[in-house]
Amino acid sequence: MIKDLPVSYLHVFPFSKRKGTPAATFPDPVDPKTMKKRAEAIRNLSLEKKSIFYQSCLNQEFLVLAEGWQAKSKTMIKGWSDNYLPITFRSDAPVHNQWVKVVTEEVKGDVLTAKVKE
Repeated sequence: MIKDLPVSYLHVFPFSKRKGTPAATFPDPVDPKTMKKRAEAIRNLSLEKKSIFYQSCLNQEFLVLAEGWQAKSKTMIKGWSDNYLPITFRSDAPVHNQWVKVVTEEVKGDVLTAKVKE
């Protein structure tokens, strides 16, 4: 079912029994190795879905709320789009707490790179 849903991120964690909850009394608990294996499979699916979503966002225009320099770079600004995409773009000067219109160009790991739209 998850493969067919248009999701881009899944927050995955294995079940842990909590005293006083209905689930704590369910019969036939799943063994920890199986839980770990299932959680890993869902995390891998999440990475795949995220990659597909990021690729679908290439060559698109976004408004990015700039947070400032990316790490120690002094050439790249990091920020977040209005739909929560992490985006970096080149800048000669610091940009902080400003909306910047960009066009995405490339996926680099967990970040989209972009250029400022003139």
